[in-house]
Amino acid sequence: MSVQWSGVETAVRAWVKSASGLPDAQVIFEDQRGSAPARPYIGIRLGDVLGLGAVDEVTYEYNPSAPPDPDTGIGREIEFTVSGQREFGVSVQCFSDDTTGNATARAILYQVQTALGKPSIRDALLVVGLAPFAVGAVQNLAATLGPDWLGRASLDVRFYVNNQASDSTTFIETVKGSATYKNPDGTV
Repeated sequence: MSVQWSGVETAVRAWVKSASGLPDAQVIFEDQRGSAPARPYIGIRLGDVLGLGAVDEVTYEYNPSAPPDPDTGIGREIEFTVSGQREFGVSVQCFSDDTTGNATARAILYQVQTALGKPSIRDALLVVGLAPFAVGAVQNLAATLGPDWLGRASLDVRFYVNNQASDSTTFIETVKGSATYKNPDGTV
């Protein structure tokens, strides 16, 4: 089955939200319209998808009882399925007013990072086909914002996901041809 990205987004957001303890409105996907929520908040960004390996696997399945395509009448008893493992990154950015203590962006993302080890979180991600394989460090990126300090931290996690695409075809149903036979002397 091809990756259902809405399910992936929902599962990733649920992991980050439950682990951070932040309310629903404070965990958003980046690059959306509108203003950023009040701090503390977390922005999530899904990264590029990279195919793994030189080629994808192609399998063939024969189903003699498959009905023909209703629009063309062409048979669909042979199904080709292309399957391939992919990886992509999730970048989690947290912003806070605090730069020390348990309410800092860094402390919140430590909780998000640690939660990936919980079986309940891994099971929920696996339901949509996600398997984390590289959990990066929580980077403390606190900086000044005017006269004040702004708490900011970043966490990058890489996930495996499988993708599939299918196509149906048929055997040769009809062959039409014409020929003219000529004798060696050129007569028909």
